[in-house]
Amino acid sequence: MTRTLLGLGALVVGAIVLAEVLLDPAAGEPWAVIGLMRGFHQWRWTSADSAFRRAVALSPNYATARSWYSNVLLARAQIDESLAQLE
Repeated sequence: MTRTLLGLGALVVGAIVLAEVLLDPAAGEPWAVIGLMRGFHQWRWTSADSAFRRAVALSPNYATARSWYSNVLLARAQIDESLAQLE
């Protein structure tokens, strides 16, 4: 039951984030959420990396995106890249 609710929640969040991307394609914040979902919910590291790169390119001063991206990089043992996101 809990697993089903978590899956449903992820679908709802995914739909909301997709709507945000469609409403404002130049915003980096929704791409950061996409990266977080792909990395830590779906375990799709390469796809998460692409989403975070887009988030950082669109919103370079969005510290939350850089922090989440750093965690994804750290989970992949990319220590130097992870630390660079926190500088």
